[in-house]
Amino acid sequence: MFYHSAILSAIDELRDCHLAGSSLSSIRHHVQASLPENKSFRDSAFLQSLKSAVDKGELVCVGRKIGDHYKLSTDYKKRRAESVEEEAEKLREEKRRRDRVHTRTKNHVVVAAGPK
Repeated sequence: MFYHSAILSAIDELRDCHLAGSSLSSIRHHVQASLPENKSFRDSAFLQSLKSAVDKGELVCVGRKIGDHYKLSTDYKKRRAESVEEEAEKLREEKRRRDRVHTRTKNHVVVAAGPK
């Protein structure tokens, strides 16, 4: 699972917005640099994770040869943006809840704004 997330973050950090995408060698180099010191690089696991990401539709192969360059798919970018927005909405809702202080009196609830 490490290689999968490392590949996606490598392509994202390499800014594959140009037409050619990110080359296989630059992705491999970026993943190797992000490996923890106690973990060795396994090329077969790296290539298998890359193929899996293409099969899932998260990456798109571009270039003259198959597997030459890779880009994040537009569907993956949309899903990632939606999940980020959902997470931000959850955090905003949690903040709203924390900012409200509920206190009870005899017959009704008094809602007061919390400290700012």
